[in-house]
Amino acid sequence: MLDNVQKKLSLFSIFSHRKQEFPLDSLELSRGCIRIVPTRSGLLFLGIATAVLLAAYNYKNSLAYFLGFLMINLFLISIVYCYKNLSGLRISSASAPSAFVGESALFPIRLEGKHRDYYGIIVDSEQNELHKVDVHKGDEVMVDLLRDTLRRGLLSLGQFKLTSCYPLGLLRGSAWINLSQTLLVYPRPIDPKFLPPQSTISGEHGEENIADTGDFHGLRAYQAGDRMNQIAWKMVSKGQGMYCKQFSEPVGKSQLLSLNDLNQYQLETALSYLCHWVLQAHQNGESYGLNLGNVVQPMGNGNAHLKACLTLLGKV
Repeated sequence: MLDNVQKKLSLFSIFSHRKQEFPLDSLELSRGCIRIVPTRSGLLFLGIATAVLLAAYNYKNSLAYFLGFLMINLFLISIVYCYKNLSGLRISSASAPSAFVGESALFPIRLEGKHRDYYGIIVDSEQNELHKVDVHKGDEVMVDLLRDTLRRGLLSLGQFKLTSCYPLGLLRGSAWINLSQTLLVYPRPIDPKFLPPQSTISGEHGEENIADTGDFHGLRAYQAGDRMNQIAWKMVSKGQGMYCKQFSEPVGKSQLLSLNDLNQYQLETALSYLCHWVLQAHQNGESYGLNLGNVVQPMGNGNAHLKACLTLLGKV
């Protein structure tokens, strides 16, 4: 019965309430965002207070009157403190790291207490995880919300709920938050159990590249414009002529991974294969590029290059 009464009371907010329609970068809770309804304990508390007042009226008992009105006053005061425990709390989004399909996407949320201390703030995550935090005046608290990644592409945080039953648990203040926070979901890397097509391989291990540093490779005749530190000064001192030292560096395998070579597979499967090869080439320190037909990522390596390739795969 308490559940039915609570559902009916939840249709009416003690304070006016409107749902946030458009996502925002940050939001400071105010009167229009906060909804306050009695909890089950609050309904039971009101029922007991009513029974005490009825008994006081029937038996003309002053002490019962005092107890009944004291309970009503506590309930009314709880309304004010419950509202103040949410009002002025600032919620903003932070940078969210990318994820692969099948992983849990992590959305960092920042809670800031600019005006006062806030106690028992519960952040409701989509995966049934409740984060209960206290936010002190002048401080900020980071809370990580998790979202499932079911498909590749941009994933938005969506709405989440803030609640608080402070101070006595008789009332529940709540606010729905909608932040404009997104992250990019990369394809799920799948090992195709075969190597990239041989036509995409442009170099093999064991080749050498002539460079300014590395292992000594040999000598060549001096040319105008050569740097002084390249000159073989020992040969000059012996009167054997002007020569410059050459060095060599080993060149690893380089690959241009092409989506056209996987036409026999469905798009998502082909992208998953490419994602696996990109991660494998990065781990092996190889040079690689990506050809997706309408866009090409030039050959390269390093963390920035890896992120650029994964971003292209996520946005195809």
